[in-house]
Amino acid sequence: ESEALASSEARARELQKQVLNLQAEMSTMQGQAAVTQRRLSAAETRLAAEATCRKAAEDRAAAVEQRLSESELKLENQMAEHLAVECKMRELESELDGFTTPSTGFSPRRRRSR
Repeated sequence: ESEALASSEARARELQKQVLNLQAEMSTMQGQAAVTQRRLSAAETRLAAEATCRKAAEDRAAAVEQRLSESELKLENQMAEHLAVECKMRELESELDGFTTPSTGFSPRRRRSR
């Protein structure tokens, strides 16, 4: 009986050692999990900041594209207006060329030399 008691006590001590080892291992794992959680949180914060920066850059790019499109349209309109003015000027010059005064030989298109 005392042998059985000694054996039980030895087994109990062995189990206590295993429990203490497992508790220490668990504590280490909890520390590692906390570090991993902090790293994950920091990574999520960086990701959110990057997403915000990307969105801002996309918004700026869209605004630039809009201004470019508006500038192109404005240029096209100005070129069309310029062409219309040029055509009108040619028409008027052609009409003016027909107004040479026969008695004086005056031509409005004749320019004086300087």
